[in-house]
Amino acid sequence: LVRSASRPPGGVPVGPSALRAYAGLLALTLLNPLTVVLLTALVVGRGAGGDPAGPGEQAAFVAGVVLASAAWQILLAAGGAALGHAVTGRRGRALTGRLSAVLLVALALRLVLTA
Repeated sequence: LVRSASRPPGGVPVGPSALRAYAGLLALTLLNPLTVVLLTALVVGRGAGGDPAGPGEQAAFVAGVVLASAAWQILLAAGGAALGHAVTGRRGRALTGRLSAVLLVALALRLVLTA
């Protein structure tokens, strides 16, 4: 389901707020399998094995997980912003229109030739 952008009185579409975008990316990051595995390893591995990790090592591990998650969020946000900027411009719309037309013609030809 695609939600259309709201249009204020000036007529320029407005996207989601920065807080809403951040919350969405945070939710995606929390669902990132690597983050879940690392945090699970911290909880399960605490005290398991020969030499249990001390508080300093645990804090360093958690800091590493937080930094990795933050880096992932920044990568997603920057990549999404760059892609969105490229695709929504005049040239981007023209290029995606042409690419979709070529794809549709190729699929139609495949359907006709294999039927």
